[in-house]
Amino acid sequence: HTRTHRHLPQCSITEKRDEILGAKRELEENFDIDIDRFCYPYGEIDPESVEIVRSSHELATGSHESTYRGEGDRCELPRVHAHKAETRVQWELTELSDRLSVSRWLGF
Repeated sequence: HTRTHRHLPQCSITEKRDEILGAKRELEENFDIDIDRFCYPYGEIDPESVEIVRSSHELATGSHESTYRGEGDRCELPRVHAHKAETRVQWELTELSDRLSVSRWLGF
């Protein structure tokens, strides 16, 4: 989530690099592990942050909820909110749930 969980779209490019890359570096050094996943604080995505994350991480999640179908930007993956009940998350991860959600949005 970055070093201090700031709203990245409100940060300068230098601050964004420090927040994203600084957190990665500190975690890797403190825990002796590779950090290749990222979750945008508050789910807020902006082009500059995505580029920094794309250059330093394999995967990242944003704020939109959907079912990932193996397409799209690996650094703008859909997010599943962890605060929901397990059965709700399982339902939302199904293809049927995704289709019904899209159908409702399109007015079908």
